[in-house]
Amino acid sequence: PCLTASSRSAWRRTLSRAWLRAMRGVTNAAPLLRIGLHPADADHPAMMRSWRALLADILATRTPVTKLHAVDIARSAADAGETRFDVTGEATSER
Repeated sequence: PCLTASSRSAWRRTLSRAWLRAMRGVTNAAPLLRIGLHPADADHPAMMRSWRALLADILATRTPVTKLHAVDIARSAADAGETRFDVTGEATSER
């Protein structure tokens, strides 16, 4: 999943902040989470406060990786016959 927001208008920013809080709980079990932070979000202090809080929460339990690193981890797990992986590189077999 990807967490992202829309900062184009006041109503979108308000809904986006609520959306980010709600989706944080929904995405807890996802082995990989993409963050879609856009430059326009930085123009709005309330939006940035929401992003900072979300990122602090996420980084307390997750390891940041690049897309390339995530693909390499997934490929290595698949090559080893694993059906799942986590971003630390440890296979989590469910055979």
